[in-house]
Amino acid sequence: MEFNRNYYPSHRKGEETRAEILAAIAQNTHLSIPEISTKVNRCTRQVRRHLDRLRWENKIEAVGKRYTLATLPAENQMEKA
Repeated sequence: MEFNRNYYPSHRKGEETRAEILAAIAQNTHLSIPEISTKVNRCTRQVRRHLDRLRWENKIEAVGKRYTLATLPAENQMEKA
């Protein structure tokens, strides 16, 4: 059975939350979990779960206890140009 994200509306909500988190990190790099939680109006546990997913997808990096957008390796940047 193929996964259909339209069948599970909660999956879209998670994607929206992760997009909000990415936007918050893009506006102000090196945010901590409580700072992100305040900006996106979610509890710290929800934010931590979404950050884990974003790290797994290589979209963000943890620098100590703060998070920043992931940097692309040099060869990937050349391909995108």
